[in-house]
Amino acid sequence: KVGSDYNFIERAWPRFCTIEFTAKAFQGPHDKEPVAMFYKGHFTRKVMDRSVIKIEGKIYALRGRGMFQKKVCVGTFVARKRLGR
Repeated sequence: KVGSDYNFIERAWPRFCTIEFTAKAFQGPHDKEPVAMFYKGHFTRKVMDRSVIKIEGKIYALRGRGMFQKKVCVGTFVARKRLGR
């Protein structure tokens, strides 16, 4: 499976739009293949440059299987995208 499922929640200003998704995007030094991680973040615009949108959030490791998966916070992430030019 190449893609990943996501949950996007749109909210009116001043609240943030949020996104949650699971992706096999991290491969540690001792992993033979990428490990599935859960990402949860919110969208903001950069203060000094309004043409840049950022997603800031936390990365969670998934422990367990099926319905009994536990999410353990292992780090943070920031993604940036410049709109049109």
